[in-house]
Amino acid sequence: MRSWRSKMSANRWESSALRKALIDAVPAMAGTLASFLVTYALCVRLGTNASPAILSAVLCLGISRAPERHGFIALLRRCIVVPLIALGVSLVGATFLRAPIAGAVLFTVGMSASVALREYGRVASAMGRTIALTLISMLVVPVAIDRSGGVGVTIALLLFAAIVAQLCAWSAGALANVAGVTAAVDAARAPRKKREKKAEASKLSAAHRMALQMLVALALAFAIGMTFFRLHWAWVVLSAFIVTSGAIGRGDALYKALLRVAGAIAGTLVAELL
Repeated sequence: MRSWRSKMSANRWESSALRKALIDAVPAMAGTLASFLVTYALCVRLGTNASPAILSAVLCLGISRAPERHGFIALLRRCIVVPLIALGVSLVGATFLRAPIAGAVLFTVGMSASVALREYGRVASAMGRTIALTLISMLVVPVAIDRSGGVGVTIALLLFAAIVAQLCAWSAGALANVAGVTAAVDAARAPRKKREKKAEASKLSAAHRMALQMLVALALAFAIGMTFFRLHWAWVVLSAFIVTSGAIGRGDALYKALLRVAGAIAGTLVAELL
């Protein structure tokens, strides 16, 4: 009887968590779509490529998942810091178009550094998340210098895309709070437990080990992709990043790899039908 009750309680908790996750996803996707459409409309009007719109959507989605997204002070801070970071990292996308090997080196080092920043507190972790999101967007759609407007138009579009991402994420979260869809109080992060120092403790922290794993995985992905899949090497790199990011062990990496394969097959079938 107790076992049956515990199973019922667990099922209710799982269904409640799933319902909350789905509800929280609504404002996040609304903000992401709005940021993409606003930036894309400006790109179309200026006759440029869609890389700033992709960047805006990716940044908005990442910000929407951050627990501090509803704070107005945090919004002002991000509207200053995030566009500058995104602009600097976007140079990697331009490098991909002119010197792919140099772009690969910059991407690998930058992504590894973004993981290592998790070790140095909440602000550094947020900066690392912004770097990673910008790098991923540049991998999908590298930024290209607009021929008509030159470097100035491209820089202005990238800054505009980053600011629009902040505003759309904040507005979607604020409207959701007003409508009572999500909780108005920011989710509190659980404090990290201090690990006991052991005599034979590893010299590298978990974040630094993950950064080294990311460095090796991306380097191999670039080497294999650019050698054997010259037209679609970015797919290899993106898959390596998805599988390596956040994997806590070999079993977890294998599980994420299987999910990646299944997702790629399903996405290809849906795209073919469309």
